[in-house]
Amino acid sequence: MIALLMTLYGGFLNAKHQMKYRSVLWIFFVNLLLILGYIISNGGTGNSSLFGGDDWTLGFFLMEYWLNMHWTYLSFINLPWFSIDFNFLLILMCSSFLFPSIGFLIGKFWCKR
Repeated sequence: MIALLMTLYGGFLNAKHQMKYRSVLWIFFVNLLLILGYIISNGGTGNSSLFGGDDWTLGFFLMEYWLNMHWTYLSFINLPWFSIDFNFLLILMCSSFLFPSIGFLIGKFWCKR
């Protein structure tokens, strides 16, 4: 919950200081590059193996996981969406777009008043 509030507040502060919308999307673009690297190195969207397989795939997975460490509590929720590593990474990438954008829009509307 604290990570969600901090992410929303970060987007709010960017809007309050009259920054451009793309200033909140830099983390999304980094996540997008890491997801593309994961797909290319894994040869698809399946699971990456911790004890075998390609080191690049595991590296991209761990970099994405580390970058979004504030959302890692989601991995402890037992949902069928998280049965594939790619789905988990995709949800992390979408949250890095959605929550800062919502905070930015709140800040824009707040500063217009």
